[in-house]
This record gives sequence, C-alpha cells and structure tokens, in this order.
Amino acid sequence: GFGLAIAEWLVGCGARSLVLLGRTGAVRAEAAEGLKRMRAGGAEILAVQADVTDRPQLARIFAGIEAGDRPLGGIVHAAGVIDDALVSDLDVARIRRVVEPKVLGAWHLHELTRHVPLDFFVLISSVSATLGSAGQAHYAAANRVLDALASARRAQGLPALSIAWGPIRDTGYLARRPDVARYLEQAGVRPM
Repeated sequence: GFGLAIAEWLVGCGARSLVLLGRTGAVRAEAAEGLKRMRAGGAEILAVQADVTDRPQLARIFAGIEAGDRPLGGIVHAAGVIDDALVSDLDVARIRRVVEPKVLGAWHLHELTRHVPLDFFVLISSVSATLGSAGQAHYAAANRVLDALASARRAQGLPALSIAWGPIRDTGYLARRPDVARYLEQAGVRPM
C-alpha cells in the first residue's frame, strides 16, 4: 500500500525506471492498478515477488540490476507487518513475523548496497518507535532499529533517512482495516 504510493510519487517526480519488490508481488488489484498507472505515465516498472528477509534472493536481484544498463539510484524500504498483541501474548513466531521484514530486510539492503553510490536510502519507520503504541511493542522495536540503522549509515558517510510516519488512512493497512482506523480516531489518534 504505502510502498506503492511512494513509487507512484517517485514516478510523478520524474523517475522512469523502478524495481518494486514485495512478498506477494502485484497480485492485489490495488498493486496491478498502480503498476498500470505508472507504466501509462511512461515509467518502466519491474515488479518482482521477493522476500527482503531472503539475502541470497536479494543478492541475485541486485546482481541483475548491476548487470543492467541502468544504475541503482536509491532504495526505499517500506516493508511492514502489523500483528498487534500484548507483550504477554507474544511468542517468538509473532515477534519474528513483525520484526524480520523491517529489521532483517533493512540490514540486507544496507549490506548488499553498501558499495553502491546511492542518492538515497530511505527507511519507512513509525512514530510508534518514539511514542510507543499499545499492542505494538515488537513493531515499535523494529521501527526503532530502522532509525538506528539510518544513524549508523550516516555515521559511515552513507546516505540514509528514516521517516517515522504516523498512521496513514488512505493506503495500506488502515485502508484495508476501517475498523482499526475508527478505533484510532476514537482513541484520539487522527490518521494522516
């Protein structure tokens, strides 16, 4: 959802060649429509079903990009899984399900592109990393790691920005879960 919106924004800003990675690929109608709009706007879009937690798979994808005729200009890491639960109800599987796509995925992207002169390396974090959120200790922790990775990359002279977004209403998780959006609003949290 949000990653697709960012890709469309990049195309609107003039990007003409994007590689979009996602665990499910472009199977949702929302994704297929987004790809269609970007391609109609003149962009060359390669949609790849891939898991950022699978380092060998990512290494193969980056090798293919490096062998191509267009250099890799930047990365936006927008992976996210939400599985709310109180700490007492968390087990290793639930924690890994939420943490690995963000943390392990970001680490793989960092390591596999450290040698590439990127213009940008953007990590989509959450305000929950700073403010916390009931039922989201594991999600908040994962986002805090993204913030720390951005700091570490900058300390190494590498580009990095971690953006701590609040809840977003019109795309992604809240667009698919209006019940959660209503709950947030009733609790005083206004989605963007």
